[in-house]
Amino acid sequence: MNEDFKIEGRLTAVIIGPMGIRRHQQSNLIVDAGKNLVRDLLNSGSGLAISKIGLGTGTTAAAASNVALESETFSKNITQKVISAKQILCKLFVSTSEVTGTFSEAGLFAGTTLFSRLILGTPIVKAADESLYLEWEINF
Repeated sequence: MNEDFKIEGRLTAVIIGPMGIRRHQQSNLIVDAGKNLVRDLLNSGSGLAISKIGLGTGTTAAAASNVALESETFSKNITQKVISAKQILCKLFVSTSEVTGTFSEAGLFAGTTLFSRLILGTPIVKAADESLYLEWEINF
């Protein structure tokens, strides 16, 4: 029996502030560089760990050949990783004082290597009195 090996991801963003809670969820594209990271790990047992999430203002559709966000304006190291059967869940908390703005793209990085990218169907708008919680899950 043949089994397909797929890597899929999904970003959940929760904005929390005085006006309530807004939630966005969207699937993403694992770019070629991200797939090559997995290849290198399988080949030699070495590679970079997923380590940060970036946000930006780019609007060009995500493509397999992407190596960076189109217009990165914020990035931060992942706060926590939760490993379970066939899944890595990367969590990031952004406090009220860290950043404000409207973000239309997001990326998951291993060091400086882009692993995954998406253009948000609904941009994340974060005001100075709001915090942002991101969960980026990668399923195998």
